[in-house]
Amino acid sequence: MRGASIALAARRRSWRFMSRREIDNANWKPPNLIANHFLWLRRDRETTPMQIIKLVYIAHGWMLGLFSEELIDDVVEAWRYGPVVPRTYHEFKRFGGYPIEVPVGNRQEELTRTQNSIIDAVHDVYKNASGSKLSSLTHKKGTPWHDIYHTVGEGAIIPSSVILRYYERVLKGG
Repeated sequence: MRGASIALAARRRSWRFMSRREIDNANWKPPNLIANHFLWLRRDRETTPMQIIKLVYIAHGWMLGLFSEELIDDVVEAWRYGPVVPRTYHEFKRFGGYPIEVPVGNRQEELTRTQNSIIDAVHDVYKNASGSKLSSLTHKKGTPWHDIYHTVGEGAIIPSSVILRYYERVLKGG
């Protein structure tokens, strides 16, 4: 995550033109809208459900860490194999470990400028990461998933406050 924090922090400078009001008024979005936007950005690449689930979670985390604003209108749960946004999992589970094959359109007009910037930045940083690589990033000791899964248990909600603190810490280099 260290390299990602440097890349995203550099991008943050370009986000300074966004008003605090725009960031504060950013509406939470359905996680599958975020997933579909990632699929649009990755339309020339094979993308598995695991990649989409992790990318939605990571984008949510960076939105919290950079702007203290939630990206999605759903909870994140600590499942056996990592952090999962349940609606996104259920939308794409039928593909198993195979690439997602659904028609998607460009949905960026449904997102704020800040949300688009976060999603674009996460896509740029992690576009070459496999599902297992993204999964390993979210499973490290000290991550929100690790802390909640090993203290509260499987299926527990990972509070946004825990995700926020983690991504703020990563952003500061910790």
